[in-house]
Amino acid sequence: MHTYLTDRLPAIREACLIHRIKTLYVFGSVVDGRFRPGESDIDMWVELKRMRKADQAPTLLQIWLSFQQILACEVDLLPKSAIRGVHFKRYLQLYQVKIFDAEDF
Repeated sequence: MHTYLTDRLPAIREACLIHRIKTLYVFGSVVDGRFRPGESDIDMWVELKRMRKADQAPTLLQIWLSFQQILACEVDLLPKSAIRGVHFKRYLQLYQVKIFDAEDF
């Protein structure tokens, strides 16, 4: 995982606690070594703690805005429910890195 991300993990984890995130993963260039600060985005997928459906979209927007501010770069944020497709799921199984789990806090 790129140091650009690891240097910001404490702030990311704090945001996860505030926004009721159950788990957060990164994948893509920040994991596989292709990440270039100032050029690359950071790909993430998130699983939220149980909440009303009406609260999910505003919560995801708040999370996305928080991560973009913390990371000072573009963030592609996928909710777990949007992860579909056998090939994409297989890719994630091989290349995702968990950076937050609420059970650890």
